[in-house]
Amino acid sequence: MDPLSFPLPEARDLFAAQTRQLLDAVHSLYELDLLTPSLCAGWSRLELVEHLRIGLDEMAAAACTTTDTAPDHDAASYWGSFARAEDEDPVPGIMWLRRTASASARPAGAVERLTEAAERALAAVTSQRNHPVPFQSKVLAAGDFVGSWVVELAIHQWDLDLGTHPAPVGAVWARRTLEALAGCPLPASMPDDLAVLAGMGRRPWPDGIERPAAFPVAV
Repeated sequence: MDPLSFPLPEARDLFAAQTRQLLDAVHSLYELDLLTPSLCAGWSRLELVEHLRIGLDEMAAAACTTTDTAPDHDAASYWGSFARAEDEDPVPGIMWLRRTASASARPAGAVERLTEAAERALAAVTSQRNHPVPFQSKVLAAGDFVGSWVVELAIHQWDLDLGTHPAPVGAVWARRTLEALAGCPLPASMPDDLAVLAGMGRRPWPDGIERPAAFPVAV
């Protein structure tokens, strides 16, 4: 794994742009569209929306806190710390998210709550101090903390599988993150969307392009 860090001013601007773009993508979906599968194994698009709402509320709360403890993870090792063991059962987590998402009377309600959570996160990041942030039992530099959410939102925008929708503005940072996790570059001939999705195993690796042994990686 290679080190990776993002400066807070750039991360803040990109987070704002990526959040707005993600919301536009979600709002472009009809309610029945939200009930169809996403690219995340076992998740519908509605369940992906619920996952994002939960995460952004957690993110907004963390952005308002700081610590004097030095960072112990950067923008790459943060993701590496979540790698799941091959024999770990993903089904309980999938079923929990499914039950949580199904609590909405209609998919539109989940979209509204996501929008509100995104606004809270945007407000928190706008006023965030450039000090280490304690988050999920880790400590990250402020820029790496915000940058990790640029990557999260960019990847999940692709996971909505919207075809012709514009590429996520955080695409380059998502690619850099995967390459740092793998410790080697993705093939330059692969565009960002294919490189990231195939690099995570969301899409099949394309024929005719040599796959570095380090891919796919978990994010």
